[in-house]
Amino acid sequence: KRSVRATLFLLCAATCAAVSPASAAEDAKAYYNRGTASYETGDYEAAITDLSMAIALEPKAPDIYFNRGMSYRRQHRIEEAISDFSNAIILYPQKSSYYFERCNARIVGNDFDGAIADCSEALHLSPEQPELYFMRGLAYMLSERLDEAFTDSSTALRMDPTYKDAIRLLFETILKIQIADQGGHPEVFHASAMEHKGGERIGENFTGNVKIAES
Repeated sequence: KRSVRATLFLLCAATCAAVSPASAAEDAKAYYNRGTASYETGDYEAAITDLSMAIALEPKAPDIYFNRGMSYRRQHRIEEAISDFSNAIILYPQKSSYYFERCNARIVGNDFDGAIADCSEALHLSPEQPELYFMRGLAYMLSERLDEAFTDSSTALRMDPTYKDAIRLLFETILKIQIADQGGHPEVFHASAMEHKGGERIGENFTGNVKIAES
């Protein structure tokens, strides 16, 4: 099934040069819309195929890369997701959600320093988003930078006192600080913290659905 789709993609890429700009844009939008619909129904492989077709026709549309990256992330294809989020950022570096989702993917890939850098950039663009403080705080905690994790999780809670993930992060951070101060082994909390890494709940709060947004 995948080889057939790959063949279709190669055929599309080979013939794109012969398509008029107006027609290419219309076709790219059609593939984009169908790929988005597939994403929303959970058919991520079909979404990736159609979004790849859209990219072949419209290679400078950042939201298409972003949405394909979201599909890759749902399939746990982290390197490919990061690559697509990076392409979206190159094309439109002013959008905080691109950095947020690359941060999310980098946490899953254990690149905590990269995740912290991404969330810091996202916060520069959207300082009012508590989810960004939470995500950076999570990366700080997982890299054992507990003071920074405490600060970010506290900030997220001040901005949204009902933010349950931030409450849990702050609680776990405080426990790890206390255990570390007592000469214990704070890594015992690592496994429970990593339950957040999939980003299914925390990411959705910030980005909503995968509909294209105006750049």
